[in-house]
Amino acid sequence: MPVARPWLLAALTVCLFSVCVAAGSARATDGVIEINAARAAAGGVTTGDAPGFPVEIFTRGNFRLTSDLIVPGDATAGIAVYASGTQIDLNGFAIASTTVCSGVNLSCAPSGTGVGIDASAADSVVVRNGRVTGFGVYGVFLSTGSRAKELSVDNNALGGITTDAAAVVSDNIVRLNGGYGISAGPDSRVVENTVVGNGGPGILTNASAIYDRNVVNHNVGPGPSFAHARRFYVTTIKLQGVIVGNPCDTGFHFASLWEISDPSRLAYDRDRGNLGAPPNDLGSGPITGTPGWIRSGYPVFSSTGPPGSATCFNWTTSQGGVNVGTTATLNAAWDFSQELAPASGTWPWLLTTTGCNQPNYVWCVED
Repeated sequence: MPVARPWLLAALTVCLFSVCVAAGSARATDGVIEINAARAAAGGVTTGDAPGFPVEIFTRGNFRLTSDLIVPGDATAGIAVYASGTQIDLNGFAIASTTVCSGVNLSCAPSGTGVGIDASAADSVVVRNGRVTGFGVYGVFLSTGSRAKELSVDNNALGGITTDAAAVVSDNIVRLNGGYGISAGPDSRVVENTVVGNGGPGILTNASAIYDRNVVNHNVGPGPSFAHARRFYVTTIKLQGVIVGNPCDTGFHFASLWEISDPSRLAYDRDRGNLGAPPNDLGSGPITGTPGWIRSGYPVFSSTGPPGSATCFNWTTSQGGVNVGTTATLNAAWDFSQELAPASGTWPWLLTTTGCNQPNYVWCVED
């Protein structure tokens, strides 16, 4: 009869740097704990993790997906994190459930209660490098001091990425979520994200946060004033009616009036734009009374007609005479009766035609 040896019992668990996991857990040669569909079904990813979803992380460590996780719609989460300092590398894989957001008004169905990665009960969690899609509430929910980076987060019913204070949200693509795209707490840093086509404001964040170099377009509602996404400006140089190539800086293009018709939903780019001669009354807003060439959307190759149809032969001629293009300026005459019946056609813009041989500034808008 074999003799029981204490070291055999000790070998049933592996403890490294105070991180203990069940001996059956898949640990890569670099010490990272692997999570995949089979491990999720079996349970035991960390001690206390029950079979099925959510995969529960009770012990701090580094975790890496080695397959997609397909999460049933009635699950509360794909991965639930209770240990601060945990790092999760999605490794290019997806955590996916059943919700899909579609339609002009972006409705999401079926409804559910799930969160893709729920780390709301743990601080300083890092989640990166993969996709989180199709959950009934949020895609990623993080607490204080956490990071979300290099994620694609889409088709989550109430919001894409949510964080508490002092978080970093960077280099993510957040799109087609039923509510807001990104909501970050005070003193957070939200940089270099692409946030488009969400059913609520693109980015919500406290005024104490740093918000920089994000592309935020086609969301419902602009968010707070300091998180207005799309920038526009009028150039500091003048061109005649030939608009060759792109007269705007990289990341911007020659604007259609309909892209900038409501400047209250945009942010004037003071670094690039014409500020006029000081002293002036710009504050942080756009310049008034400075005309610039503007696209109209008119479908005919034209250089005649009223503002809107005149386009200097689609910006290919600088000949004067009968050849004219459309220019736009923010109206310096604040006659608010014009808002209901504007003489120029589009309040608050004053639209005119100008000879194609006349140099004018150019209105530019962010791509």
